Amino acid sequence: MPHIGKTNKTTDVASLGLLLAAQSQDAEINRLVFEKLLGNDFDISLISNEILLFNLAGYYSLAGQKEKMLVAIAHAIQQGKTAEQFQSDKDFQLYWQDADFLKVLNP
Repeated sequence: MPHIGKTNKTTDVASLGLLLAAQSQDAEINRLVFEKLLGNDFDISLISNEILLFNLAGYYSLAGQKEKMLVAIAHAIQQGKTAEQFQSDKDFQLYWQDADFLKVLNP
């Protein structure tokens, strides 16, 4: 029986979609990921998939959306990601010396 609505697999697909969207910088892929997979009105505080949160933070980092990135990082850390993972991933390189970035990693 097929699932109706969002399932755990949806967050896995959304996570991969975010990687593709960030790398391609294609507006249509961005729209599809946010509209179809996450929903334009998604609530980040309700996401419990740490990989999705990590990739969402990376997406926001590459898009230059610092405040959204910081929120996603905070939630990803709550769900099990480590500061070291953010400090070694090149998607966050622009922020490695940023005071706000360092503060959210080490509250």
